Amino acid sequence: MKFSVALAAPGLVLAMGVVGLGRAWGLDVFAASGKPISPGNVHSTSLPVRVGRIRIDSVGSMVRRGAQLLVIGVVALVTIWATYKFHVGPMGDSDTLAAAPQWEKLPAAVLSTPVPMPSFWIGLGRLAANSASGSDSYLFGRLSSDGWWYYFPVVMVFKTPVGLLLAMIAGAVLAWEHKTRATPAGLLILAGLMIPAGVFLAASMASGVQIGIRHVLPFLAVTYVVAGVVLTRSGFRTVAVLVLCALAAAESGRRHPDYLSFFNVLAGSSRSNSHIAADSNLDWGQDLARLARRARSDEAFGRRLSAVYPRGGRQTPLFQAVQLDPNLIDAPPRPGDLVAVSVTRRLLDPNRFEFLYGSTEVDRIGAGFVVYEFRLAESSSSIP
Repeated sequence: MKFSVALAAPGLVLAMGVVGLGRAWGLDVFAASGKPISPGNVHSTSLPVRVGRIRIDSVGSMVRRGAQLLVIGVVALVTIWATYKFHVGPMGDSDTLAAAPQWEKLPAAVLSTPVPMPSFWIGLGRLAANSASGSDSYLFGRLSSDGWWYYFPVVMVFKTPVGLLLAMIAGAVLAWEHKTRATPAGLLILAGLMIPAGVFLAASMASGVQIGIRHVLPFLAVTYVVAGVVLTRSGFRTVAVLVLCALAAAESGRRHPDYLSFFNVLAGSSRSNSHIAADSNLDWGQDLARLARRARSDEAFGRRLSAVYPRGGRQTPLFQAVQLDPNLIDAPPRPGDLVAVSVTRRLLDPNRFEFLYGSTEVDRIGAGFVVYEFRLAESSSSIP
């Protein structure tokens, strides 16, 4: 997610800069205001050119505005650099390289040259490599290593509160209906916000990494802002806007405390909704602390949690943080013991958990884990 935000930030900052420079670039609507062109309307140092309803400044003025836009771009990069505490160093010093053999192809001079925020550039490289190689994706009970172009739109439909979905739809309809009355400056503002966001969404849809709605949150954030502006500027009733906001808040509140695994009412009444999407849409390790509390409670009643199959990786530091024995990770269970299995992991690798077919589900820990009382199936003679 950090890399996705890092990719989005320069474009969004530049978009705000374009909005701010809208009038400076001479995009004024004289026809809409009924104000004729006069010497008082014209820059004293340049003669503008009228193209329809849009006024375009002279070449010299455009160069100055271009320089201003360049400054905005520099400010955007410096802002991102500040989040890395203005770190400067060679990319070759990063531990990330040890887990990314593709970096060995880079010339030694590139890896040894100090650059601002080296982990940022390494992150972009890893993001590109991961996107090209793809990852296991799950949608509506199907698995794919390449993903689907419609994955993120579908996930957004089911993981966005219905109140916000209605607000975005109403905003789009009103924007279309009022397009003929929009001023060029207004259209520029809308384009300056939505074009970078749309490019971001399109790049995400083409990516091979489709594991959660978190990858397109920058797009949603911009869309919410634009929808709100359009609704308030298009005569939409304030009461209706408040009703939509209240609906979204109520729907989100009903999932307390499982906000990360939120699915709206369109997904049905299931608590986990794992029939739609998995991975970080459901589980990002948020239920491990609750599992640890459950394990300690069961031990008090003489029951033993003998194995935990987490979402991915060894997760030893995370287990230690919640006071759960790391030795439980992928340990072979004993008949009669409790086994906790990540919902996402079982969906992505169903064959791995065939040994659980004879076991009984005894509890669910949030949306992330299912607890089984392990029983060795008659057809199974071994435990992985």
